[in-house]
Amino acid sequence: MRKLRESRSAKRSAKIQVIGCGEAFDVDLGNTSYLFSGVGYPSILFDCGYQIPERLWKAELHSSLDAVCFTHLHADHSFGIVPLLMRYWEEKRRKPLDIFGPRCIQTYVRKLFDLGYPGAFNRLGFSLRFHEFSPAKPLTWKGLKFSTARTVHSVLNLTIRVDLKGMAKSFAVSGDGQITEETMRLVEDVDLLFQEVYTAEPEVPVHADLQTVAAFVARARLKKVLIAHQGRGEKPRVLWRVSQLAKKDRRWGVSRVGLASRLVWG
Repeated sequence: MRKLRESRSAKRSAKIQVIGCGEAFDVDLGNTSYLFSGVGYPSILFDCGYQIPERLWKAELHSSLDAVCFTHLHADHSFGIVPLLMRYWEEKRRKPLDIFGPRCIQTYVRKLFDLGYPGAFNRLGFSLRFHEFSPAKPLTWKGLKFSTARTVHSVLNLTIRVDLKGMAKSFAVSGDGQITEETMRLVEDVDLLFQEVYTAEPEVPVHADLQTVAAFVARARLKKVLIAHQGRGEKPRVLWRVSQLAKKDRRWGVSRVGLASRLVWG
């Protein structure tokens, strides 16, 4: 029996691919979005801004999606859900789609869809299953454990930690917003953190900055941090400073479109 369990574990593998890693209006990097997939695990898109569906379609990555997971409901992180769902309708999708997000996620998606394609929601031809995150209560789904903590942002934003059950691996997606004591505790020991760094120094109260994040990473036990979502005007300064940090601490890196980070291999 023990050998059978080990054999099953060895067959599991997972990776996270960067679909976009820019801020709201970055035409080169696209909206920040990540695709988790692997053998033995569901395929999950983390955030789906208005620039993301086309990128998924071009790479033919959309058809295998099992779920979409939202950190928060700003347009550059969520407006892509409408065209994504309508393309599924056009392609006659039948497999259910699970949608995770902050409170009222079902009401939000329904309202957004009705604004884009009035009357079409009930004709999709496949079911949508909604799940609300709560920082007080982790959520388990298909071999994954989701835990969340709130950042300081202009709307409710939840940093999302995902633990791969049985594999002792974890990753986290920060969404937007300044880090808090709660988010630091949440991601302190993850294998991989995708972290928004909007500015080099604390200049925008509702976004994370490199100075604050670097102070946290210096004392944290996390294994790798990849920054994303730099402000357009801040990008050169932030990237240069990260390059200097990386010379002293190999845990630092930068998200790149198309970059795939392997979490588990068998």
